[in-house]
Amino acid sequence: MATTPTYGWDYQGLSDPPNGALLGENLALDAEATVSGIDTRLTTAESDINVIQAIGPYTARTILSGTQAAITFSSIPSNLRRLKLFWTARGDTGGFPDLRIRVNNDSGANYHFEYLQGNGAVPSSAPGTSGTSAQLGFIPGVTATPNSFGAGECTIVGWDSPHSIWLSWVATSGMNVPGTLQVVHATTGSYIVAGPYTRLDIFLGSGSFVSGSDFQLEGWYA
Repeated sequence: MATTPTYGWDYQGLSDPPNGALLGENLALDAEATVSGIDTRLTTAESDINVIQAIGPYTARTILSGTQAAITFSSIPSNLRRLKLFWTARGDTGGFPDLRIRVNNDSGANYHFEYLQGNGAVPSSAPGTSGTSAQLGFIPGVTATPNSFGAGECTIVGWDSPHSIWLSWVATSGMNVPGTLQVVHATTGSYIVAGPYTRLDIFLGSGSFVSGSDFQLEGWYA
């Protein structure tokens, strides 16, 4: 009885007596055992892939090709442990418009924040309580140097509602147009409403975002 070199399947060698039925049975049983083992490994691999996909990251991105008043990220998984928003943006009004955030499309007086800012050589700070949105930072407006954009990021820890009623974040942002606009901004904020949380809206205190503004969202399950 001869065997194949890789899987060791039985087959009829040149010197074996003719016994087609037995050889056919042996070959079929050997093949079935091999395929069964492959099936088991595939099932394990698919399970591992599902686990890897489940731990993230979750990603979403919006790049504007025209003027737009607000950016909405909806259907965000509510079981993300942490969520991070990145942006590089510019507004269509004068000065440097403030960037604002809402959770779950809620415009109730449920937002609070405190910021610390440096504008050129001048520092300042201010609180915001019981607002209908929270401030994340500032971006260049239309009167800033052409094609200049600000950048920033906001980290939300506990998007999966580990607290009964409290969502907190920290954010940093800045814009540096030498000689005309140099601002650095740090803020912490909170949304005092119970989850689940599934949506973020980003907009300006006045005006709209211009073409080329880029908003990116990343989230992690573990």
